[in-house]
Amino acid sequence: MLKNNKIWLLINLVSFGLVALSSLQSKNLPIKLSVYLGILYLCLSMIPKNLALILPANLKKWPQYVAKYKRDFGISAGLMFLTHASLAWNLFGDFKLDFIFRGEIILGLLANIIFVALLLTSNQWSKKVLKKNWKRLHILVWAAVPLAFFHSSLAGMYYQNELSRIALVGFGSLYLLAFIQLFFKKWQHFAIIVVSWLISIIIISVFYPQTLTDFNESLNPSSSSSSSISSSSSNSQSLSSSVSSSINQSISSSSSSTSSLVSSSEIATPSNNISSSQLADNKSSANCWVSFDKKVYNVTNYLSRHPGGRTELLRACGTEIDSLSNNHQGGNFDSSRIQNILGPFYVGDLV
Repeated sequence: MLKNNKIWLLINLVSFGLVALSSLQSKNLPIKLSVYLGILYLCLSMIPKNLALILPANLKKWPQYVAKYKRDFGISAGLMFLTHASLAWNLFGDFKLDFIFRGEIILGLLANIIFVALLLTSNQWSKKVLKKNWKRLHILVWAAVPLAFFHSSLAGMYYQNELSRIALVGFGSLYLLAFIQLFFKKWQHFAIIVVSWLISIIIISVFYPQTLTDFNESLNPSSSSSSSISSSSSNSQSLSSSVSSSINQSISSSSSSTSSLVSSSEIATPSNNISSSQLADNKSSANCWVSFDKKVYNVTNYLSRHPGGRTELLRACGTEIDSLSNNHQGGNFDSSRIQNILGPFYVGDLV
């Protein structure tokens, strides 16, 4: 089938070419583009033939035409998701257990395990060997949808500082396709999605409760938030300060999530002037300070949440990170975004 499908081969060559060319603009863009293309191909692979029954007469033929290349589109989706995983891991990943067992990573790995299993069995030989079990295996693609959805949403929030509307529309389309099947008394797809959704929620809520809180806040962003932080410094100064952070569309933060990361005893009063030597003294995992735009931040409690991994942030402890931020996550962050992230951890001004 694949040898005769020249159009399919051409589409894949163009897709991988676009992903490769996008890397010339930024390191982040290929990661986004590969997952967008993967979702598109996954949607095309899941369009049912019976969709023609509820479409206007002039559109009845295209679901049947697309269905002929269902397996090909499924293979394309799997290849794109694996490309996305490889690129993302190369940029953000770490083989340490504290990174691998993050909520968004676990969900992504589970989804990719399903996609790999489907990729390896997307051939005539496997279909003959597995017989009826082949369909039972491939229906699990619907179980991968919620896993991939939560992974994409959480990873977008932590690593890109945004929930991608394109990804949300794509996953929403997949849920709609499963829902449409209910009208044809085919409930299996929708039931699998519901079960997988519940499993994802249980995994996050039981093992990663803070992640679920962050996710809910990102889905319901507020225009601004402020938190009152009672603080004391190493110089025995203790004053109360109110730190107001502007929340843009990409970064959502609330006082509840901030308080879980920032301890009142670790933040110095905003009136503090901090010397370069003081900054350099705080370079351990127990007390990690960084400076950005001549302001100093105590990011000790942010170490475990850093998208690039704890190790990467530890390397910056005790230093000015202005030059590093220019290349941070492929240069995708501007200074206002970085300041919004660091704002709750403000210690004082660098002099």
